[in-house]
Amino acid sequence: MATGPTRATVSAARAGRQPFEVPEQWSDVSLLLFEVFHRDYPRPLEVRSPPGREASYREWIDPALGKWPENVVAKSWMRSYQSVYQIRRSTRELWTAR
Repeated sequence: MATGPTRATVSAARAGRQPFEVPEQWSDVSLLLFEVFHRDYPRPLEVRSPPGREASYREWIDPALGKWPENVVAKSWMRSYQSVYQIRRSTRELWTAR
């Protein structure tokens, strides 16, 4: 007896799918580059820890870019006892042009 999904359930799931959306691209960066990003970013950033997320998770937002989540430009958290730093790729032109 098969325990996995049947052909009918797979077909039904495919029929109800939404069009594929490309997720926002993020770059993993070193702590040094993350610090340079914060120093050279052209506008003040606000740091926040979204409700419901773990205590070590932080997001840096640029209010000039609109509402959350579109205004998140950087984030950091702990992964397996190691800090992870990410910068939104679309903001690269803003802080590297200085």
